[in-house]
This record gives sequence, structure tokens and C-alpha cells, in this order.
Amino acid sequence: MLANKAPRFAKASGSVVEDASRPASDKRKVQSGD
Repeated sequence: MLANKAPRFAKASGSVVEDASRPASDKRKVQSGD
């Protein structure tokens, strides 16, 4: 769940912005991972 995303966000505050800029298809892939 969120623990899966935490490492990516912890890498750098900019990671959050990068993730928000990713295509919707990538976000969907992340959600299905949850």
C-alpha cells in the first residue's frame, strides 16, 4: 500500500512533484499496486 510509495517519496521532495507529473496510465499502475 502506501509503504510501497514511501521509499520513492523519501528519496527527495522533488519525487512527489515528479510523480504528479507522470502520465495517468502510470498513476493507474501505481494504484493497482496498492
